[in-house]
Amino acid sequence: SIGGSCYVIDESGVLYEWGENPGGVYSPLPTKLLSNVKSVYGSFSGAWRFALTNDGDLYTWGSNLSQSNYQYISAPVKILDHVVKVSGEEGGSSIAALTEDGHLYTWGMNEVGQLGDGSTEERLTPQIVLDNVADVYAGTTSYAMTADGSMLWWGYQGEDSGADGQESQSYSTVPQLFFEGITSICTYTNDSDIGSANAGYANAF
Repeated sequence: SIGGSCYVIDESGVLYEWGENPGGVYSPLPTKLLSNVKSVYGSFSGAWRFALTNDGDLYTWGSNLSQSNYQYISAPVKILDHVVKVSGEEGGSSIAALTEDGHLYTWGMNEVGQLGDGSTEERLTPQIVLDNVADVYAGTTSYAMTADGSMLWWGYQGEDSGADGQESQSYSTVPQLFFEGITSICTYTNDSDIGSANAGYANAF
C-alpha cells in the first residue's frame, strides 16, 4: 500500500477503507465509508481523498489541500454534485472537477496559477473558473477543451532567464487559447501522484 491506506469498491458500489487512514488511525478490518460509489481518488504523497458516486456527487475527506490553513475531515462530506470528471495535479495539491453542465471547478494550492482563477492564492473550496467545458486535465500546467473545440491552458509555463542571469518561473493565472478545432485531450506524465480505483476493483494509496 502507499501511505498505508487501502480501498475497495465492491460490485454494489460500497466503498471500504482499511489500514492507516489519512488521519493516521489504523484499522485492520475494512470500514464502510460510502454507498453507490463509482470511483475513488487519492494522492500518493498527500492525505486527501475524493469519491465520486454514480449520481455525480463528489465527496471528500482527509486534509483540505491547504498548507497555511490545515484542517482534517474525518468522514466523507459532499462538496459538489453533477460531477462527470475529477482530475488532479501530479503533486496532489490542486484539483479540478467538471460537471455535466460544463462548469469547471478548481481548488487547492495555486502557487503557479494552476487553478486558473486569475490569482496565486490557494482556495479551500471549489470555485467555477470556466464554463462550456467538455474535458479537462489538471496539473501544474492545466488544459481544458471547450464544447466548441478550443483548447485552453493555464498554470506553469517554464523558467525564464532575466537580464541578471537569474531564472524565474513563468506562468499564467488565467486560461489562454492554445489550439482550435480539437476533439480530445491526450496527456502523459511519468510522475503522476494521483491514484484511483473504480467500482469492482481494489486499489491502495
